[in-house]
Amino acid sequence: MRGTGFPGGGGLLAGWPHALPPSQAPPGRLIGLPPPLAPQVSGPSIDWTIKPAPGKMASVAIYAALASQFDNTLGKAAAQKGLEWYDEFVQEAKDVPGSHPNIDLLLRILDEGVEAKITVSK
Repeated sequence: MRGTGFPGGGGLLAGWPHALPPSQAPPGRLIGLPPPLAPQVSGPSIDWTIKPAPGKMASVAIYAALASQFDNTLGKAAAQKGLEWYDEFVQEAKDVPGSHPNIDLLLRILDEGVEAKITVSK
C-alpha cells in the first residue's frame, strides 16, 4: 500500500507529502493541510488548471509549492523539483503517457524548455 492517506485526498499519491523524506517535502505550511487552492499554469501553448478534488490534492500542493518557491514561474528548475516530489510516479508517467497528466506537464516543460506562469487562486 502506498502512503498513509493525504487529508482530503486519496488516489495514487495518497501518502503525499507524508511519504516523502523531509528533504523532498514542500514548504512546511503545506504539509498535512489540503490547501484550498487551484493552481493554474499558463504559457506558450499551455493552459492548465488543477482543481482541488479527491486524488488531486497532492498535485494541488505540489504546484502551489512550486509557485511559492519559484516566483510563480514554471521553468526547468521548478519542473525538476516537482518531479523530485512526485518521486516514484515519474517512471510510471513515462511508461504510460497520460496516466499522470500533472507529471506529463512537468516533463513537457523540461523537454520543450518552455517557461510558464503559475497562478494560485482560492
